[in-house]
Amino acid sequence: MPSVYLLLVSTLLLIAPERATAFEADVHYGLTYWLALQAGFEPLQAQIIATGDERVDSGDMPYIDLVAMYACLHRDEISARRAGEHHYPSAGKIPGPPETRSVAPNSSAARKAALAAIEAGAGQAQFRLSQLGEGLHVLQDSWSNQGVPSVPQLGDVPSTCDSRLAWGHPETRGGPASHRADLTMYWPEDTVAMAQATYDILKQYPSISGAQRKVRNWDEIRPELDDFIKAPTKTEKARWFAAHGMDDVSFLEGISLPDGAEAFLQKLKARGKRVVLVTNSHPETLAIKDERVALTRYFDACYSSHPFDVPKENPAFWPRFAAREDFTPQRTLFVDDSLAVLECARNYGIGHLRAVRRPDTGAPPQATAGFASINGVAELL
Repeated sequence: MPSVYLLLVSTLLLIAPERATAFEADVHYGLTYWLALQAGFEPLQAQIIATGDERVDSGDMPYIDLVAMYACLHRDEISARRAGEHHYPSAGKIPGPPETRSVAPNSSAARKAALAAIEAGAGQAQFRLSQLGEGLHVLQDSWSNQGVPSVPQLGDVPSTCDSRLAWGHPETRGGPASHRADLTMYWPEDTVAMAQATYDILKQYPSISGAQRKVRNWDEIRPELDDFIKAPTKTEKARWFAAHGMDDVSFLEGISLPDGAEAFLQKLKARGKRVVLVTNSHPETLAIKDERVALTRYFDACYSSHPFDVPKENPAFWPRFAAREDFTPQRTLFVDDSLAVLECARNYGIGHLRAVRRPDTGAPPQATAGFASINGVAELL
């Protein structure tokens, strides 16, 4: 990598596309699917359950609620209540002080939705699989979000979050700006307990069309989870799933940061390089993304093009940006997924440019004619 003073990157290089927001799909889809197979469900049935589980996070549900929108930038009790029901199951009421809305793993509130799917009976069993998955999501999140919910802060966005409505990862789980609460490697005992509770629910589900399921014993399953739990990257998670008969691991696309991006940014910081995020996203959108993946913690500064009144692909952007951020263009590395933006940066005199071939890993590579290209920033190390 060239010796540079400053690295500029786009948000899209470091987080999944907006449609892929199930950051814990390794649990909510992958583990749920595998456990359903062990509980004797047919592959298609297991897929329906796992998809229902994942969709609570992915935005494919008819609704998805973000704390920035229901408790910070706006006030919406209905959305706050719904967010609690899906991710922070508690006996406490909305609106209400955080200490009255503590989340307990495997509580009656956490199990309520899953048990409702079971109680529909055998006559409805084949039609309630997606509902079962949704209920399992709530149950699983009761471990991730256990404790007193915290009140997030949205970086530099001028807003005050309403503590009576807000739900954030408890401080004991890393706090609202951390993704630590959702990473299995940090909570091995909780992950085992969550998986066992999920399996117990799956075993209780009524038979479908009278077919009896062959259920594996939990004591046989338990040792197989160790490598899944301690896997620190998508690559190692994918390796675990492949070893257990799941070759399609596309559901892992939305987990936290892509493999290598976090390590890349950390190494740059250790080398004393100034790392700056420049995005065309609106400041409110950037704040929402920051809430989801604690994005800004990896950068010395973050800029939206909106306050500059022109997007990055406009020639007027770079002089205005340079008035705010002191840097030497010839010694700057700029990485982006837009050829129009890169062309504008080249015309301004940015010395080192890299185009991203696959900004959306679920889509074919894009043409990057005229620019050196990479698949991801980790290749720059």
